[in-house]
Amino acid sequence: MEASDPNTRRTKHREDRSGMMDFGSFQDRTMLEKFMEATLNVNFGSHDPAYAKRFRAINDALQEIRNQYNLAHEGEAEVRLPFFNCGS
Repeated sequence: MEASDPNTRRTKHREDRSGMMDFGSFQDRTMLEKFMEATLNVNFGSHDPAYAKRFRAINDALQEIRNQYNLAHEGEAEVRLPFFNCGS
């Protein structure tokens, strides 16, 4: 993690004790899998029109993931491992 020191105008690096720097949790397979599963049935939005274009892009990408998911699991009654299931 970085923090600016106003006295020296240098950037200091400090240890992130949680083990997840910024969005480093997305490098964690379990975290990413749970995040992807959670977003299969949601759309994001805001009451502020300034964010409409960004949320539309996110929701379009999520719809593409849903389409691929549905195609990959077509006809299956239950899906146990929707992501990271290579070789299973």
